[in-house]
Amino acid sequence: MASRHMRDLLSKREKRTRERKNLSFIIVIMFFVIFCVIVLTEILVMEDRNKNKPMSFFSSHSRRSGPEYEDRQVVYEDAELYKDIVDASRFQTSSKSSSASKSQSVLPSRGNLTAKDAVWQTVPGTRFKFYVYSAHYDDRKSRLIRVIGASKTRATEKVWCRFWYTANVSKVVAAKTKVIRENWNMKYSAIFIFCPLEFNVTLPQSLSIVHKLKLPIRNLLIVRDNKGQMESEDYQGQSYREPPPERMVVCVKPLHFTYDKVLQLLEFLELNKLLGADHVNFYINSVSPAVQCILNQYKNTSHDVNEKDSSHDDVSQLKTGSQSNAQAHNQWKGSLHGTQSQSKEDLQSNTHNQWKSGLHDAQSKEDSHDAYSQPNTGSKARSHPFVSTYEWHLNMISQKEIRTEGLFSALNDCLYRNMYLYSYIMFIDLDEFIVPKNNTTLVELISWLSKHLSTHSIGSYSFQNAFFYLQWPNDDSIDLGNRFESSLVSISKTKRKLKLHPHKQRSKYIIRPEHVVEVGNHFVWEFIPGHGSLNVPQNTVILHHYRICEFGGNDCIKQKHVEDRTAHRYKTQLVANVEAVYDRLKQRCELDVF
Repeated sequence: MASRHMRDLLSKREKRTRERKNLSFIIVIMFFVIFCVIVLTEILVMEDRNKNKPMSFFSSHSRRSGPEYEDRQVVYEDAELYKDIVDASRFQTSSKSSSASKSQSVLPSRGNLTAKDAVWQTVPGTRFKFYVYSAHYDDRKSRLIRVIGASKTRATEKVWCRFWYTANVSKVVAAKTKVIRENWNMKYSAIFIFCPLEFNVTLPQSLSIVHKLKLPIRNLLIVRDNKGQMESEDYQGQSYREPPPERMVVCVKPLHFTYDKVLQLLEFLELNKLLGADHVNFYINSVSPAVQCILNQYKNTSHDVNEKDSSHDDVSQLKTGSQSNAQAHNQWKGSLHGTQSQSKEDLQSNTHNQWKSGLHDAQSKEDSHDAYSQPNTGSKARSHPFVSTYEWHLNMISQKEIRTEGLFSALNDCLYRNMYLYSYIMFIDLDEFIVPKNNTTLVELISWLSKHLSTHSIGSYSFQNAFFYLQWPNDDSIDLGNRFESSLVSISKTKRKLKLHPHKQRSKYIIRPEHVVEVGNHFVWEFIPGHGSLNVPQNTVILHHYRICEFGGNDCIKQKHVEDRTAHRYKTQLVANVEAVYDRLKQRCELDVF
């Protein structure tokens, strides 16, 4: 009986196994059939789309390819738009008036719109918010106009570029959008919009970004061409292709929340003057009346870009505690880490070898004044305001829809706005200063580096962050009777955290703009191929960051710290300059800090 029962169980088990196999086979067949149907349907749909889609600018018919950031194929599915783009593409500056008039009637005119720069303008007809701010001609890799904007982080809506040559003559090309990398995965992000220019297409005076070609024109951007402007100017009787040597501009992220820190602003401006800055760009969302008044005064005050500030002589004599030239060179050899290239693997090792060779030669110099002296640019002095301000009213909720007032649009606008006009661009916040240990100015530091290193491949100089917590007590040497000396943080706060952050973590940087494609808050995201970032050692220069404990409370002051009075080399002149400006503007700007 037991044997018979066992056979029955085995028979039932075999039967169930066969049924499962048959069912599995049927399921596989069904999936295969469904897959074939999907593939066949997709093929038929693609064939139908191909009949109606326009020619992409980035096709093989183009003389030059677009930027190699990602897949460059642009596909538009609207058959009506295709008809419009074909008609609009006939618009050329040399077209006969009758032909242009006939084609122009297909698309809406720009009406009475005035072309603007540095103002947020809307792109109508999109499902999500889409804004544009500025347009910059960029011919470093291929001819294109790079528009700074802000829109959806994922699945950015497709748009077109409409070039304007006159009020009645235009040309339309398909645009390519690229989300700027540092967006914190929020709903909206800073973006680049690429408007390609074929080799024989004239640079337009202005352009519009449109979602649907038949919608009314709601934005009109001036096309900036800094390089063309520099080439057309006459400088010392010659045409030149590079900015006057050793000029540096500072870029600051948008001022918001009715920024009202008067003394901080004055200290920032005056200390950066002493550190070699020629100009400062501010993006203004909201500031107090007093701050706006101060900025207006700096905007109306001439600043000689090549004038040798007499304060540099005073500062150079206050290098007490500084290392000698030979000592600095010895430390360089042990601490230098060379260049971190994002494009060529061998760039780092080659640059490091250049450093070792150059610094070995530098050790033979006997006079430290020769090593650190300010370079003689030999350029004609030109005066200009020390400050420029730009409106920054982006209709997106800060920290909910987009990161901190869309600061990455501002930083990248500042990059392209100053490219070819300045040799260097420094990106810092109002509570930060990049302070060299052995040089008087940052321009001198970079010049000194270039004497001992082939810097043709350097696109960025990175500086490590050091916290000077405001909860630490003031320096013992501060004259408490001097209200300015005791209130300026770069002078009163000399205790700093011993451990510095590594590069790319809270670090800040100075760039050579013509070698940079995209910037972030703490480092450069993309360089022109063949260029990279130099991590400058901390024994040469560091970023002084004056703030409260970053995680709240006061526990941060329990960390190991050291006394760092490097900024005291500027104390006498800085205090005098801030006090002079404050006294001059006290009544005019109704300043009441003390």
